[in-house]
Amino acid sequence: FMSLMWMRQMTHNETTEMIDSIRTRFGVGEGTQQGIFLDGMLQGMQELLMENAVIQMVLIVISLVVLFSLFSVMIKRESSAQASSKAKSTFLSNMSHDIRTPMNAIIGYTNLARREEATFDEVKEYLEKIDGSSQHLLALINDVLEMSRIESGKLELDPSHMDLEQCVQEAGDLIRTQMHVKQIDFSSACDIEHKWVLCDKNLLNRALMNLLGNALKFTGEKGEVSLRLTELSDADGIGNYEIRVKDTGIGMNPAFVEHLFTPFERERDSTVSKIQGTGLGLDISRQFSELMGGDLTCESVYGEGSEFILNVEQKIKDPTEIGVFSEHSDIYSSIPSTPISPVSPPPDTSTE
Repeated sequence: FMSLMWMRQMTHNETTEMIDSIRTRFGVGEGTQQGIFLDGMLQGMQELLMENAVIQMVLIVISLVVLFSLFSVMIKRESSAQASSKAKSTFLSNMSHDIRTPMNAIIGYTNLARREEATFDEVKEYLEKIDGSSQHLLALINDVLEMSRIESGKLELDPSHMDLEQCVQEAGDLIRTQMHVKQIDFSSACDIEHKWVLCDKNLLNRALMNLLGNALKFTGEKGEVSLRLTELSDADGIGNYEIRVKDTGIGMNPAFVEHLFTPFERERDSTVSKIQGTGLGLDISRQFSELMGGDLTCESVYGEGSEFILNVEQKIKDPTEIGVFSEHSDIYSSIPSTPISPVSPPPDTSTE
């Protein structure tokens, strides 16, 4: 701004000197008509210079704002890239440990089972441990591949007619046995009016299993886990459904909840560190919920437990349109009944 004002003043001084030179050269007096004309030109030039200075100042301010905005965006992108790179490095470090653990178990128990002196019961126990480690290793690989599909944009919805209540109950039934083994009190409930919807059952089931699996992992023995499906509203053939998975587990720190759905992130806690996982399950579930037109949120209190709320909006379908009928449907009432004549026994063709 000071440089603009200096430039305006210098230009004004030079213009004044030039007009004074013209007056002296041609003998133009101040009170004459020519003098008044030159004074008017000088005054107009001064106002024009002031306007140009203000315009230039505004343009410079706008340019500075644009440059600052671009700089801020670049800083944010750089910070985001660094955070993502750091998270991936941490993920690779955790993955190397999580993969080594089941692999070492598989190799170790395989060598023990190969011993000639191993009894049948021992071999059976080794095979069970190998099976458990293999399932865990497969789950890790599936999470990584699933995240890769999501980031590449290759994951698409495959909606079909489904019974939403049955889908939620089936997910609960799949996890119920593991809950019982861990002595966790597991309960499920459904409160919906329209249960037939157009939805991607596979994605919804995987999102539910991720949430239930987390509740199982982070809830101690004799804890409680609940699964509840509620229909919040329906309008224009679209149902708004809410699925809540609540546990009395270890909970989470408020600072970590803010980064809960960040890929590859896991809480740095002595208890959590003992539990295997990639830190991808929740972000995958969130991506699934967004694909289905919903969202996934969390409420957690450290030391008391967590509750995950999955909201989805699905198109409601009429069960009669998809061949689903109630037990007391009158569909058969219009079919005329045909009396059935008794069948005569075949003639006796036996000979004496």
